[in-house]
Amino acid sequence: MGLVSELKRRDVFRMAALYVVAAWLIMQVAEVVIGLASLPGWIGKAILASLVVGFPIALVLSWIYELTPKGIILEKGGDSGRLTSNVAGRHVDFIVIALLCAGLVLFAYDKWWVESPSDKSIAVLPFENMSGDPAQEYFSDGISTEILALLSNRSQLSVTPRTSSFAFKDKGIGTRSLAEALNVTYILDGAVRVDGNRVRITVELIHAPSETLVWAQPFERLMADVIPTQYEIADSVVTRIQGELSALAPIPPTIEPEAYDLYLRAKYVLKEWTGDALDKAAILYDEAVTIDPKFVTAWVRLADVESYRWAFGRGSASQSLNKSQYSLEEALRLDPRNAEALALLGMINIGHDRDFDTGARHLSKAQELDPRNPYVIEKAGLLLWFLGRLEESTEVYEYLTSVDPANSQLLVDLGSNHLCTGRLEDAIAAFKTALYLSPDNMEAQSQIVRTWILMGRPDAATEFLENGRGGVGAPLRAILSFASGDVDASDSFLNESIDKHGDSRPWYIAQVFAFRGETDRAFEWLRRAAVREDPALLLAVSEPLFRSLHNDPRWKVFLDEIGLSPRQLNEVSFRAFVPEARKSAIGSEPPPMPFDIG
Repeated sequence: MGLVSELKRRDVFRMAALYVVAAWLIMQVAEVVIGLASLPGWIGKAILASLVVGFPIALVLSWIYELTPKGIILEKGGDSGRLTSNVAGRHVDFIVIALLCAGLVLFAYDKWWVESPSDKSIAVLPFENMSGDPAQEYFSDGISTEILALLSNRSQLSVTPRTSSFAFKDKGIGTRSLAEALNVTYILDGAVRVDGNRVRITVELIHAPSETLVWAQPFERLMADVIPTQYEIADSVVTRIQGELSALAPIPPTIEPEAYDLYLRAKYVLKEWTGDALDKAAILYDEAVTIDPKFVTAWVRLADVESYRWAFGRGSASQSLNKSQYSLEEALRLDPRNAEALALLGMINIGHDRDFDTGARHLSKAQELDPRNPYVIEKAGLLLWFLGRLEESTEVYEYLTSVDPANSQLLVDLGSNHLCTGRLEDAIAAFKTALYLSPDNMEAQSQIVRTWILMGRPDAATEFLENGRGGVGAPLRAILSFASGDVDASDSFLNESIDKHGDSRPWYIAQVFAFRGETDRAFEWLRRAAVREDPALLLAVSEPLFRSLHNDPRWKVFLDEIGLSPRQLNEVSFRAFVPEARKSAIGSEPPPMPFDIG
């Protein structure tokens, strides 16, 4: 008798099948139980190891012993008592089938009926200010923001960005509804009390689908120890969700407490993304790095704010740009592998120097160092936009809005991409959602008016403005008036635009002339924008209001002069990395928000 025949006779193959099915079912059950009970991850590994070790033992026992209707007996050879030829064998077949059915039911329930507890996704809510002083709000918000950043940078968790998780502040939304809106499994909430030079931070980790408290702990610390405490909290959260730290936890940086306080104040000021807020934040960040010149993150944030001040025409453009470049040099001198600093440096290479090759290399390096960093991914999408690769940039912003669904500015960027590609209905939908989340977003207000104009619906744009939306300036009103057939009103708004923005934002005046068909004046103002080095010129290739100029020979000449000709852009080698969007139990898209958060 051959070996294979003997293995069949002794039911070794059947035992192997039975063992594999049973082991798989055990692991499915263990995964659910470990997730729901938030047990350490090593328990699952221990069960798996035990099952692997047990497999050859089961096969050996199957060879030595036989199962008969009279019980388990020592193998004697022959066929008389083997499972293959008796009722007991059929019973085993029924057991195998039953186990398979049970496993399939469990799999279907876990896959389609409930969110998988193994989903390692979390949202950090703004911690409550328990100090009794509203002026301390910046500190409690800042603590939760910094813990969120630590979780994003140092674990395999999928962390909802700050913009979305903070959109629900003071809304009184229940834990489960909040988790559904943000598409997460875990919620980290907390409270902060400041008392002189001491701080008390209380945190709660909640498993949202079951609404169970996984972990809660108060931390009483000196103010000087607040940064190590944030690291301790982040480590505790990661350990309780993942079962273990994925990598050796870094040593918390040593930062001067006064500098850190200024840093948190600056971040709080930027809740309102206005020109005045940018100016105030720049001052605070500058004070922070003056007190602590080794504060890398403050250098990066200062550079970021100054770059926006340059782009928005706040104060001296050259001064802001020089300050941004200097800040990045300091940040990279202290931390050459800082991905956000490299990404921003790439943007400045492109925006100021028109050096796309160097900018693309810096962005590629930033993606290599921190491929899932939303800031880095956003800059990659912006570069694709500048290059005119709009389908690719749209993919980037679709991803960003999937992981940060309550970020109105990202929705504006997504809608603007749709506007440039001619997907006007999609653009309107994105702008409406942005305004639902942030009714005072002036860019969203302007972009939805532009879209309606390009759709040939100036009446809808006019109705929108009559409903009290005030974020539309004189240049766009000049375009709307012309589209509505009121040339006199258009002239009036155009003259107002030249008086107010002629020196600062010639880009917008060029748009008015282009839309009105006054080609010569449009090119005149475009060249003024080029002399001023207006950052908005980077969008020239994609701007729909300039399409009337595309057949004019001067257009190609102008693009070549500013470094944006098709030949120049096509030579730029760059590929954006877009991670797979987080999927919920109900599909790949985040669920709609069933309540007003704006």
